Amino acid sequence: MRARSHDRRRKGQTSAIAIVVFVLIVLGVLYFLGYVLIAAAVGQMRVAVAERTLAMAAKEVLRIQAVNGTDGKVVIAVYSFWAGKSEIDHVTVRFSDGSKRTYQFSLGVGAYSAVFISPKTIDPSLPDDPRNFASRVAGISFHTKLGNAFGAEEEIDMESTVTRTVHVTVTRTIRVTRTVTSTVG
Repeated sequence: MRARSHDRRRKGQTSAIAIVVFVLIVLGVLYFLGYVLIAAAVGQMRVAVAERTLAMAAKEVLRIQAVNGTDGKVVIAVYSFWAGKSEIDHVTVRFSDGSKRTYQFSLGVGAYSAVFISPKTIDPSLPDDPRNFASRVAGISFHTKLGNAFGAEEEIDMESTVTRTVHVTVTRTIRVTRTVTSTVG
């Protein structure tokens, strides 16, 4: 009789151990499936971000021109022809002697807008008078953070002059009141 109760206790312990092992295996499988699902979601998110970046890069359109400014000095005009903001991160200048120089340069160009800069903004040693500039500089290339490069190779035109036209669209009327206070001593 005593041997039977000892066997029953052992059977109870064995079944409890089997249940614990079964629960641990189920938890391990659930953990592994959760990890796999999260890793797949993160991978899909990375692919979606990369596709979006490529799509944006394909839409980015800038035009670069080096022309005479209204003051008789060279102006480099950067025109945006797309709905996003372009961030220029470096500029490469190709000189007439065949050499190139790359400058770290930060410039933001808004959607459908233009930015006008002096060559001296890029490098103070670059000439800003048209004849000197045309004889020393063969081309300028602007590189954006989206990975595109836009250049002014054939756009170095020292014969034309920049005309700046401003288009303003008013979407809301704002009333401004100016008050002048003067004290008499």
